[in-house]
Amino acid sequence: MKNIPAIYCWPFWKGVGTVLIVLASFSGCYRPIPTQEPILAYEQMVPVLKDIHLAEAMLVEVQDQRAKDSLARLYYAQIFALYRIDSADFEQSYKAYLGNPPALDSLYRDVVQLLEKERRETAGPPPAMDPID
Repeated sequence: MKNIPAIYCWPFWKGVGTVLIVLASFSGCYRPIPTQEPILAYEQMVPVLKDIHLAEAMLVEVQDQRAKDSLARLYYAQIFALYRIDSADFEQSYKAYLGNPPALDSLYRDVVQLLEKERRETAGPPPAMDPID
């Protein structure tokens, strides 16, 4: 029997064909993720997110789920009314920032700084210690 190079054998081409079909099918699935511009400006989002996270922190203490849901709706409605924004605009803007990780990172860095500043301002001076006799 003659030694025939593998390139001329049917199983070789069958394997190559399978690989080519798989590669072709995956190459057709790529679509870039559409990015959208946020409706709310960066400067608007920072204080809104700060207040939302403060509201969420207060909700952690509530045990009753129905009361928690009611309070969450109330808190969010008050926050949106305070900043005169629509919940749909906030949702769209938040999703737009989620699609842009560097902008989201910068946004949350500013939110954390604002929370820390507020904590320092509301904490006041530390209590005086009584000397030990």
